[in-house]
Amino acid sequence: MGPGTYLEIILNSDNLAMLLRRVNTLRDLTRNTQKLMELLEESKAKQLTEKENLAQKIASLEDNQKLLQESLTKKKQLIQDQEKYLTSLKEKRESYQENLSNLQLNWDELKTSVPVIIKELSRIIDEGYIPPEKLNISFNFMSIRGTIDEKTLNDLISEYPLLPKIVLKFYPNNVQISMPEENLVLSGNFVIQEAQALKFQVKEGSFYGMPLDAGAIEDLFLKGDLVFKLKLPMSTNYRLNSIRTRDGSLELTITLDAEEAKVKDD
Repeated sequence: MGPGTYLEIILNSDNLAMLLRRVNTLRDLTRNTQKLMELLEESKAKQLTEKENLAQKIASLEDNQKLLQESLTKKKQLIQDQEKYLTSLKEKRESYQENLSNLQLNWDELKTSVPVIIKELSRIIDEGYIPPEKLNISFNFMSIRGTIDEKTLNDLISEYPLLPKIVLKFYPNNVQISMPEENLVLSGNFVIQEAQALKFQVKEGSFYGMPLDAGAIEDLFLKGDLVFKLKLPMSTNYRLNSIRTRDGSLELTITLDAEEAKVKDD
């Protein structure tokens, strides 16, 4: 309702009372219109505020949804990684079990074959002739000192191809016998037995790099120790007085019987 309309209403009044009533009515109408406009403005501002709040909530929900999606993706990836790890553990477990089974089988076979190898090795060294040129001999009163290098004994053993590869290594106060094909290593010392014989006294060993305990070593020698006599060129009537190992060699001190010593002196 414009100003012209208000003016027409006032001018069309028949008398003063009607004019006053119309003026009051117009005043009330104007006042109410003003209040209505104010209410509309408040409502508009409230709606704008609610709209902004709603927009913030939507943005927050979108952020939360994004974070939730990222969290779900990470959890899914974690589950996949755990499943792969469990599968890997299962495969490793099966591989370990297979390796342990093979290791046990090889050990059982070794407990059968080693006594045979030891017996044959004792016989080979027992019967093998060591030439004089392979001995570094020095004579003392009533005794002879001889040195045999490890290569001489290894060459003697290698002449028997039916045996698995056996390698003797001499170190200061230590003898090592290894069977590479069997993944077996035994360490110890030679000790004198029965005047002319040498016995390999095992102190420690390993199988596939794993240390053997005393019980396992004992299992390998249930049928006999590695015992042999060296067939020396100078005499068959002698007594071993002492034995020691150096780097790469075996040193023996031998006492001849009286007749043999007399012949040597003559």
